[in-house]
Amino acid sequence: MRRVLRAGVVLFIVGLWMLAARPGASARADTVCTGTLAGAGTTVADTIIVPTGASCAVSDSEIDGNLTVEPGAALALNDATVTGSITLATGASLHAVEITLTGNVIATGAALIDVEASTVSGNIVANATLGTITISATSLIGNLILAGGGGAVAVVSNTVTGTILITWNDPASVLYADNTVVGTAICNDAPCDS
Repeated sequence: MRRVLRAGVVLFIVGLWMLAARPGASARADTVCTGTLAGAGTTVADTIIVPTGASCAVSDSEIDGNLTVEPGAALALNDATVTGSITLATGASLHAVEITLTGNVIATGAALIDVEASTVSGNIVANATLGTITISATSLIGNLILAGGGGAVAVVSNTVTGTILITWNDPASVLYADNTVVGTAICNDAPCDS
């Protein structure tokens, strides 16, 4: 009983320490975006939330925080630097052009994912995407993992330092061309055709 109690106290303290150790954990607030946010070289030091059904456009800005796109919402990023990750909920959309992202793009059941002419220092992971995924002319330092989606996929003219793994419901709907991959590229259990 003592051992269990001690383990519980240790886990509780470690959890508190992890919360307190997060950079800016107490100083940040959430910014809700339902239109155009920032612009003209503005820096936003918050987590940005695009609420259910809303649209948010961010251009020529620096975002020092994560972006969360709730169900049915849409986020458009143009010429933005994001120090954080982007999370897409079911039915959410992302259109990103000429962005620099130091985190990941994580999506489950997204309606649309479009990343073009960008640099992503993390991973792009999409599961059960409902619509189209386009990753083009992008430098990806991490991995590209696309699994179990229903729409068309275009992975074209990218440089990927990690691995590409595509397991799609309809292999015929995957366009894979002109990519440079340092790791392995697997499309539906076979090497991807370049």
